[in-house]
Amino acid sequence: MKNIINKIKFFIKVYVLGFIGFIVTYLINKTIRWEVIYEDNNVKENFPRRGVAAFWHAHQLVMAPITNKAFIKKNHIKAYVLISKHSDGRLIANVMKYYGLGSVAGSTSTNAKGASLTLLKKLENDNTLIGITPDGPKGPKNVAKLGAVQLASLSNTPIILIAYDFKDKWTFNSWDKMFLPKPFTKGVLVIGKLLHIPQNLTDEQKEIERKRFEDELNKICDIATKKIGTYE
Repeated sequence: MKNIINKIKFFIKVYVLGFIGFIVTYLINKTIRWEVIYEDNNVKENFPRRGVAAFWHAHQLVMAPITNKAFIKKNHIKAYVLISKHSDGRLIANVMKYYGLGSVAGSTSTNAKGASLTLLKKLENDNTLIGITPDGPKGPKNVAKLGAVQLASLSNTPIILIAYDFKDKWTFNSWDKMFLPKPFTKGVLVIGKLLHIPQNLTDEQKEIERKRFEDELNKICDIATKKIGTYE
């Protein structure tokens, strides 16, 4: 009996709340006045055919609809997101599914080897993008783990840095301070320059690249926040 109740709770959380989450983010995103900023215009003109898209864990809630509109659909990209296997992760994966994004279950801490092999296999195909939150699933906030750097290095594909911010938003009391835009607000999406990670790195070189990656991702977050601060 307890097992049945747990399955019902899982279904409600993942599928019912997942559908509600999709409807809420879809409707809110429709009202947002977006400005898209490319740090390097060459990325806009020649978007990479394969790559690792990296954004902080707090930026998940409307990442799917805005990136779909900004570059996924028009470049005919198949996108997959690395999402943890626990129920919160499956809820987010279900929301992503409604936007046409796939998911791979795992994280940098659990099922890392299996997930990495799956992601590497997918990156063998053109027009494929892998989304990773490098500080997930449990933080610390805005501190990158090695997963994205290692995936980019092994697959010989660039890291595409993504961040956004909003003039008006709700911020949740979670470890990452995840936020959701309020309807009809102004939003800024920043797509950073491509980050190319060398292959065959030593452990010391991996740490150097990890820190460089972390600094660059935090930099475009600052760009989005400063831009939002200029709006009345």
